[in-house]
Amino acid sequence: MSKTSKKSFVFNYEWQEVLKDYPAEVRLEVYDAIIEYAISGTLFELKPLAKMAFSFIKLQIDYNQKKYEEIVVKRSEAGKKGMQKRYQKEECDI
Repeated sequence: MSKTSKKSFVFNYEWQEVLKDYPAEVRLEVYDAIIEYAISGTLFELKPLAKMAFSFIKLQIDYNQKKYEEIVVKRSEAGKKGMQKRYQKEECDI
């Protein structure tokens, strides 16, 4: 995952549900890992229990990032097509 200009990310309720039975220090470690990974794409070394919990969450973050990037591309292409039609119309009116 690459660093983007995004200012937010999706935090799924299910993650909190899964993590609520873990010890507080493990939850904090996973929460920190989620935030760091979502912002920068950087993974740091986690303790085994936190690593196991984070591995499932990482898959969802990656999926959300891929979908976001696909939407950005589609919207960019649609915008280019719209502007192209607009400029072609203006050229015909001249």
